[in-house]
Amino acid sequence: MYGKSKISLIVAANNRDVIGADGGIPWGPIKEDMKRFRELTMGKPNVMGRKTWNSLPEKFRPLPGRINVVISRQSNLSLKGAFVAPSLETALDVLLVPEVCIIGGGDIYNAALPYADTVYLTRIVNDMNGDVFFKPLDRKIWKLETDTVVRGDGYHFATYHRVVAT
Repeated sequence: MYGKSKISLIVAANNRDVIGADGGIPWGPIKEDMKRFRELTMGKPNVMGRKTWNSLPEKFRPLPGRINVVISRQSNLSLKGAFVAPSLETALDVLLVPEVCIIGGGDIYNAALPYADTVYLTRIVNDMNGDVFFKPLDRKIWKLETDTVVRGDGYHFATYHRVVAT
């Protein structure tokens, strides 16, 4: 919780906690994961880093039906369809809404994790290499609420809730 907003992280990571490789995701789009992402984020502010913004296909920038907020240290950055904030804390201070969705990348997830209430994790069952990682959740702080296997062993959807304040 940050102020009065619930903070939710929306993450897709593989067995090695890889979330990115070479400016994108190494496993390509997964239809069911994209559907879940839309359902979880629609109508809510989506906060992301500049590299995540740049990784979105142009036709999806800005993400439709959502307030797009990009965190960047570039003070003169202007992005069509997005608000730019110098820090996660600055963005959260002005987003006076019931829920804020943090959608990446690695640095933004790390900064948001201490404030987060919920982590929606799509676990991709593969061992691909990458260059951006999601920090493993501390099981003393986070409780697995649901874990749904989708399409056999290819991936599953997990939901974690914070049980210990940091």
